[in-house]
Amino acid sequence: MKTFTSKDIDSIIFFDACRFTSKLGEIKILNPKEISTFSTSTHTSSMSVIAEYIHKFSDVMVKVLGINIRNAHFTPEISPNVKESADSLIMMIKDATS
Repeated sequence: MKTFTSKDIDSIIFFDACRFTSKLGEIKILNPKEISTFSTSTHTSSMSVIAEYIHKFSDVMVKVLGINIRNAHFTPEISPNVKESADSLIMMIKDATS
């Protein structure tokens, strides 16, 4: 297994469920400074602290890719809008990395 250093990495993208618009399943790329303006499913301050820490010790660009959700309560199923967006995102990543 290869070990990576900050010299090998130029970008980090976190994927998270967020609440930022009324359109369920909308995908938005957020800068770390925007994180506190939206409600994320992980703890907003934690995500901001992680992004600041990475930025302080490296030149790595940090972004958060959020998918808009209705609520962050655990349920056994994903809403159809969010599932459709997540599936599309997975296909885009597969296409871009293959």
